[in-house]
Amino acid sequence: MIIKVNPGRRKEIAVNDLLAEKMEMLNLFIADSRELLDDAEPQIIVIEKSALNSGKIDQEALNAVFRLFHSVKGSASFLELHNVIRVTHEAETLLDILRQGEVTIKPGHVDLLIGAVDLVRNILDVVEERQSDTGFEDSAEKISNELTRTINSLSCRNQVDTEKGENNVLPAPEETELMNSPINEANEIPAEKDSEDILNSDEILEHFIEEANELLDEAENVLLQLEGLPDDLELANNCFRFIHSFKGNAGFLGFEPLEKVSFHVENILGEIREGRQACSSITISFLLYAVDALRNAVALINDGKDPEIPGIDELVKRLEKLIVPAAEKPVETASVQPVNKPEEYTESKKEQSLQTITQPETEKKAPAAENGKENAAPEKQPQQAQQQAIRVDVDKLDTLLDLIGELVIAEAMVVNNQTLRDLQMEGIEKTVTQLDKITREIQEVSMSMRMIPLGGTFRKMVRLVRDLANKGNKKVNLEIIGEETEVDKTIIEHISDPLVHLIRNAMDHGIEKPEERKAVGKPETGRLTIEAKHSLGEVWIVIEDDGKGLNREKILQKGVERGLVHSGDTDLKDEEIWKLIFEPGFSTAEQVSDISGRGVGMDVVKKNIEKLRGRVEVRSKAGKGTMFVVRIPLTLAIIEGMVVKVGQNRYIIPIVSIKESFQAGADQITYTPDKLEIVSVRGELLPVLRLHELYDIEPLHQELSDGILMIVASDENKCCLFVDELIGQQQIVIKGLPAYLGYAKGISGCAILSDGDISMILDIEDLIISVENK
Repeated sequence: MIIKVNPGRRKEIAVNDLLAEKMEMLNLFIADSRELLDDAEPQIIVIEKSALNSGKIDQEALNAVFRLFHSVKGSASFLELHNVIRVTHEAETLLDILRQGEVTIKPGHVDLLIGAVDLVRNILDVVEERQSDTGFEDSAEKISNELTRTINSLSCRNQVDTEKGENNVLPAPEETELMNSPINEANEIPAEKDSEDILNSDEILEHFIEEANELLDEAENVLLQLEGLPDDLELANNCFRFIHSFKGNAGFLGFEPLEKVSFHVENILGEIREGRQACSSITISFLLYAVDALRNAVALINDGKDPEIPGIDELVKRLEKLIVPAAEKPVETASVQPVNKPEEYTESKKEQSLQTITQPETEKKAPAAENGKENAAPEKQPQQAQQQAIRVDVDKLDTLLDLIGELVIAEAMVVNNQTLRDLQMEGIEKTVTQLDKITREIQEVSMSMRMIPLGGTFRKMVRLVRDLANKGNKKVNLEIIGEETEVDKTIIEHISDPLVHLIRNAMDHGIEKPEERKAVGKPETGRLTIEAKHSLGEVWIVIEDDGKGLNREKILQKGVERGLVHSGDTDLKDEEIWKLIFEPGFSTAEQVSDISGRGVGMDVVKKNIEKLRGRVEVRSKAGKGTMFVVRIPLTLAIIEGMVVKVGQNRYIIPIVSIKESFQAGADQITYTPDKLEIVSVRGELLPVLRLHELYDIEPLHQELSDGILMIVASDENKCCLFVDELIGQQQIVIKGLPAYLGYAKGISGCAILSDGDISMILDIEDLIISVENK
C-alpha cells in the first residue's frame, strides 16, 4: 500500500506542533511566575518590617525578591512579553539600588514593589486567556515611570545608556566583551597543518564523538535532577563543567556551531551556579532543547557531515533572552568579572584540549584527582536524591480519583462477597487480602497527588494584613504556623475567600488601634495568628487575634432586634450567641467601612465552609481576643468508615470519630431527672443517643444492655450512640446528598456499600450537638 503525504499538510502539522510547544511553555511560565510572585510578596513585607523595626534591611529577603523578579523577567524576555519585561526590569533596578545599602527603604518603595507584583499578576491572568500581554501598555508605563523616577532620585551613579531595545532589556557589558573575544576570535586562530591533520584523523573524531555524547548525556541527566532541586548549586556546577568540557573540545576542533551554542548554555549555567539567577522549569526546558540540538549536530559529525544546527541564530537569540543580567550587575562595579569567561585559546590550551580528546579513559581520570576539585570527575548524585516532577492536568487527576473511587467500591464488593468466600478455592483468602492491600495503596497515592501545602494560601494573607493595618492605622504582627500542612486541592481553591473575610473581620473589629491598646494596658502592636494543623481526620485552620473580643450584649441585642432571639432568652450560651454573627446581613458595626460592616462577610464564610462539609467555631473573651476555628475534612473523597445496623437500616460512622464500642451492663445505665439516659464509662458520664428514635426506625433491641454502645467524639465533646449491630469496617467513597433533600439532621453524605445498597454517613458533630440541646 502506498501512502501519499501532502507537503502542505506536513507543514501544517509542523506549525501546529510549534504552536502546541509555545502554548506549553507559556503555561509553564504562567504557573512558575505565579509561584514566584506569591513568594515575593511576603518577602517584600519582611523587607519593610526589618527596615521599620531595626533600621536595617533584611538582606536575605532583599536578595530573594531580587532573584524572583529577575527570574520572571528572564522568562518573560524569552516569551517576548514586553509589558512584563518593562515592569520587572524597573522593579529589579530599584531592588538593586537597595541591595547596595546606600539608601534607606521607605514605605513608598514597598508600595511600588507591591504594585509591580499586582500588575504582573493581572497581566498573567490576561496572558493565560489571550496568549499576549497587550492592553497593559498604559498601566505598565505608569508604574514603570514611577519606578524610574524613584530610581533616578535614589541613584548616585553616572548616567548610563538606558535606551531599551526591542524587549526593553539592557545588554550586559560582560556579555558584549565575551562575544567579542573568545568565540569570535576562535575562528581567527590560524588553521595550522597540525590542526588539519587532527581534523582528518578518524581516531580523534571517534574519541571526540564518544566523549561528546557522554558529556551531553551527563548534562541532560543533571538538568533533569536540577529541575527537581532548583536550589542545588552543586548540580548546576556539575552541569556547567560538562558543558564547559564539551565547548572546549568542540572549539579546539573548529566546530563553531557547537561551540557557539554550548557557550550560551554555559553562560546560563554559570549564572545559576553563582546564585544570581533562579532555575525555573522554563529555563531547564530550553537548556534541554539546546542539549538535544548539540546531540543532533554530533550525530551529523558521526555521519561524516558538517555539524549544522538548524535555526542556530534563533536558538542563540532565545538562549540570550533566558539571562538578563543588566540590572543585577551595577554599572559602577567594574571589578565584577564574568562568571563564565571562556579561557583564551593559547598553544598550551590547544595541547591540553588535544590530550583531553586523545587520552584513553583510564588516563583521563587519573590526573583529575591530582588537579584538585576543579578538574575532579563530578560525582553522580545518589539515585534517591533525584526528584523529578511533571505537570498533570487537574481534570486528569479528578478523573483518576473518580475511577479509584469506583475501584474502591468494586473491591469492597469482592472482598465482602460471602458467596465468593464460601467457595472452596485455593488461595482465595490470600488473593482477596492482596487485592485489598493494593487498592488501599493506589488510593493513598492518588490522594497524595492532590494534596497541596497551605503555605501558598497563607502567604497571600501577609499582604492583606499589611494593607488592612496601613488603612486602619494599626500595628499588627502576623504569625503563621503550620504552613506546610497539606490539604486537598479542592479545599485550597475554596478556602481563600473565607480566610480573607475572617482576617478582615479580625483586623477591623478585633484588633484595636495603638492608642486604644495602650489605654487598656496592651502592647501597641496587636497579634494575629494563622495556624493550620491536622486533628481527628480534619484540617483545622485557626485565626486568632488578641483584640477586644466579641461584644456579647451587643450581638444579643441585635439578635433580638432582628427576631433571631426571643427577648427573654438572656441565659443563652456564648456559643449560641456567637452563631448569630453568621446570619445573613447580621452586623453590629455602627458605620460601614470599605473593609467590613455590611453583614455579608461572615455569612459567606459559613456557606463556603459548609460546601466543603466543614464548620466554623467561634471562641471569644471580652478584652482578650477572638478565635475562629475552621474545621474541614482532610479529604473530600474517601474515608474509613464503620458500618452499623439500626433495625433494617445501615449507617456509616467515620472511624476517626469512634473512641470505642462495648455492651453496657445494667449497673452502668442511669437516668437524669429529665429522663435522659446516661452511661457510666470508667467514671465518666456520657449521654446516650438512640439512632432509631432520631430516625423513627423499628429497632432490633430496645434495652441498652442488649445492643451496642459506641463512644463517639468531636473535639472534646462525647456521647454514646446506641446501635443494634456492628457490621464491619470499610473504605467509603463519599457522595453528596442531592440538593432537593435539603438539611438532613445528623447526616453529612451517603455512600455505596459493598452489596450495592446506599447508606447514610453520620455527622457526629451534629449528633452530639443534638444530644446537648435535649
